Amino acid sequence: MHIISRPGSVSRGAGTLTASVFLASALSTCEHKQTDIAKILGYAGPNIISMWKKGRTPIPLNKVPDLAEAIGVDPRHLMRLVLQDHYPELKSVLDATVGCTLSRNEQTLIEHLRAATADGDPVCQRRS
Repeated sequence: MHIISRPGSVSRGAGTLTASVFLASALSTCEHKQTDIAKILGYAGPNIISMWKKGRTPIPLNKVPDLAEAIGVDPRHLMRLVLQDHYPELKSVLDATVGCTLSRNEQTLIEHLRAATADGDPVCQRRS
């Protein structure tokens, strides 16, 4: 049974953050040059970083933690974006079995919510 598709670009709605857009933004404020990041990740040159930034090839899942550290972003956030862009079936399986991935900032929000509700289980209501 084939559950996980090969990596590829997924068309998503306008306004949705993609891994390539996120990476390009992070690289624009990063203290490291793309050449340095490539070396940190074990690549000979920065071409692969450019390909990731342009969305031409997916970021390998095993490179996400080191890439996130090198560019100073939350590895869970970057992983979620890479999964949602290039491995949507895998992301769905992981979300259903392991649970959704929260960034450090999202986890902090949850901890504040739990503290504010004395570890209660608040009901969310939609406003009309």
